[in-house]
Amino acid sequence: MRIWKIFSVCLLAVLLSSTLPVFAMETPEDLSPSPVLESSLPDQLDGPVQPEAQLSTVPEESPSAPPVQEAPQPLVLLQGSQQPSSIAAGQTALVTITVENLNGPEMISPILTLSPSDSVMIQGGSSSFPLENISQGQSRSVTVTLKGAGTISSPAQSLGAEVRFNYDNNITQVQATVSDRIPLSAQVTAAPRNTPPSLMITRTDLQPITANQDFSVVVSVKNVGDVTVEDTVASLTTPEGLILKNTNSSFVMGTIAPGKTSILTLNLKAASQLTNSMESLGLDLKYSYPTSEGKVQGSLSDKINIPCSVSSQGAAAAAPNIIVGSFDYGKEPVSSGSRFPLTFTLRNTGNLPVENLVVTLDGGENFTMDGGSNTLYYQRLAASGKQSETVRLQALATAKTGAQTLSLSCKYDYLEGGKRTPATAEIRLSVPVVQPDRFQVNAPALPQEIFAGEELTLSLNYVNKGKSEISNVEAILEGNVDSPSKTQYLGNFESGKSGAIGFVFTPNTPGQTNVVLKINYEDSNQEIRSLAFPLKLNVQAAQELDFEIMDTPAPSRPPYLLVVCLAGGILAALAGGIFFLKKRKALALENQENSQEDNWDEWEYEEPFDQKIDQERGPEE
Repeated sequence: MRIWKIFSVCLLAVLLSSTLPVFAMETPEDLSPSPVLESSLPDQLDGPVQPEAQLSTVPEESPSAPPVQEAPQPLVLLQGSQQPSSIAAGQTALVTITVENLNGPEMISPILTLSPSDSVMIQGGSSSFPLENISQGQSRSVTVTLKGAGTISSPAQSLGAEVRFNYDNNITQVQATVSDRIPLSAQVTAAPRNTPPSLMITRTDLQPITANQDFSVVVSVKNVGDVTVEDTVASLTTPEGLILKNTNSSFVMGTIAPGKTSILTLNLKAASQLTNSMESLGLDLKYSYPTSEGKVQGSLSDKINIPCSVSSQGAAAAAPNIIVGSFDYGKEPVSSGSRFPLTFTLRNTGNLPVENLVVTLDGGENFTMDGGSNTLYYQRLAASGKQSETVRLQALATAKTGAQTLSLSCKYDYLEGGKRTPATAEIRLSVPVVQPDRFQVNAPALPQEIFAGEELTLSLNYVNKGKSEISNVEAILEGNVDSPSKTQYLGNFESGKSGAIGFVFTPNTPGQTNVVLKINYEDSNQEIRSLAFPLKLNVQAAQELDFEIMDTPAPSRPPYLLVVCLAGGILAALAGGIFFLKKRKALALENQENSQEDNWDEWEYEEPFDQKIDQERGPEE
């Protein structure tokens, strides 16, 4: 029995020594302090058990100061006004740019930098302007002088504006930049075309001349194209049968505008003996004409045929010539890929008839026959006779823009002095060709719902179906909407190119909003064209977003509370065990007293249990 009691006490001591360090643990900072119970074994097992409790708390930290809120960047508005309302080529205009601080901190040391588009330039030599500080609600303005370039290809020009400034965001000074493009209006001037000019050389009708005859020939040089020729000089070469009586063989003809004619009068004399039925004067023209790259030199050579009356001594050497007196292809230039009638008149300029005349038409790389044969046959063409003919031709789709050449090859023979002699003539005709505009842009598809304040993106699909490149493509957005760029320069689109042109903007007002999407470009013939897509947008009011408030789950109890509960259970079990042992001891003593009378001789005196424990434990320190 004694051994069992000692074992029980040791077991309780071990349990207490392993549990008490848990109670002394400090509580975490995120929880309110809770009391920790510390206990020790009583000095006397038979005395009352009074566990001592000690409450330890974690000191609370003082609340920290709220962080400094960073101020937002100032809200800056860039505006511009133009006087006069449109800039002409070579003329000047005043443009005022206003920088306004709508809301936010003061703009410190702002600098305004301007960058105009290609067709306008800033006069004065400076494009950057320092401004005074701009407080909230204030504005500063700068007025500059712009000058239009010599050629303005688009009515929509712009002036890029960028403002760099510093501002105090409540922490430090930081730098910010705001940029926008100020739209400008300009008067379009047609750029010089690269199409070469087309000149036609004719002369007055002339009867066959005789030997030693003095006569005059009026030569006309007509500009049948749409490009002005300048610095025109004509040089004349005479054959052996003719003598030029003018002082010089070179003549200055100056400038010949489209549709105009320059006259050249030649004074000639026939030789004493004419051996040919046709004498030819060589005429060479040299001129210049403007293009987009500057002036270009051009030249043209032709022959002026003079009919002659051949004497009997020189009849054996005479030979008739075939020329084209006139031709017609229509009033307008021929579009590549189109069909057209070509009417021409053959003329026998000799004094002998020609026979077995075969005419072959060669269109080269630009024309082909539109049905029928390219060979014509005439049995006889009388002296000084004419023969008109009409053929159907087609300009190939690959034909280049400009004046293109058709060739007429004539083979014939003539009878002279009982002898038949073959002869040939090569004639070239010039026909202007233009490429049709086949640049296609499709209208955009509108979304089903459009809300105010939400960014909207529209795309226009395009394809260049033409055989030539289109140039200077420009996309313009018109309307009362906000857009990062209302004017876009897209460059050149080669043949066969396809893609999409995007417009990004934000409607701000509910209701019907009208916008216009424009595409400006130059076709292969240097003609400025424009495509417009007007749109009516039904803008709805902005939607209100509902945010669902989520209930924050209560934090779960920390695991250490379980340890505290377990320790309390062990202490309760320990107290119950001590109480049980004392109760048992008391019952045992009572039983011994009751049985002393019967077993007195056998009773052995034993020291009280608690005194033994005290002896074994020794004196308390």
